[in-house]
Amino acid sequence: MEIQKEEKKGEVFIFSSAVLWALFPVFVALSYAGVSGLTSFAWSSLLATIFFLGVVIYKNSWNEIKNKIFWKYIFFITVFNAFLYYTFYYISLEYTSPGNIALLAQTEILTSFLFFHVFKKDNITKEHMLGISFMLVGSIIVLSRNFTQFNIGDILILLAVFAAPIGNHFQ
Repeated sequence: MEIQKEEKKGEVFIFSSAVLWALFPVFVALSYAGVSGLTSFAWSSLLATIFFLGVVIYKNSWNEIKNKIFWKYIFFITVFNAFLYYTFYYISLEYTSPGNIALLAQTEILTSFLFFHVFKKDNITKEHMLGISFMLVGSIIVLSRNFTQFNIGDILILLAVFAAPIGNHFQ
């Protein structure tokens, strides 16, 4: 019973994350009116660093920095989730529309699902398979309208969503 409750909580978090991330490219695109993509990336990274520094100070978890295993994991998380994901994401906004990015970024759920359930051999329920199938078909339908060729922005955001589950593996 407790496992089902935790699974439901996880599904609520994933749905909430999907809604918030759908708005992210719009905010970033609006920031592009005044600054370049990499400048926007730098400022958002600085603000995130300040926020998480505040969390470390609030929780008084400085002693975790001394743990050598911690640094191995944080290195891979940083490379895949903080550097590769956001570098691809912000640069892609210079080459494709925020709508395409919002839609393609939602396929991170699909790539995470594939990584953890197929490659890592976790259990797959029929409901999850149905949901993933709808997500994939919906993305293909929306993106195939007026499709003439892949542009570099779409490819970059796809690279970003494939980098994220690899970084999440180290969390």
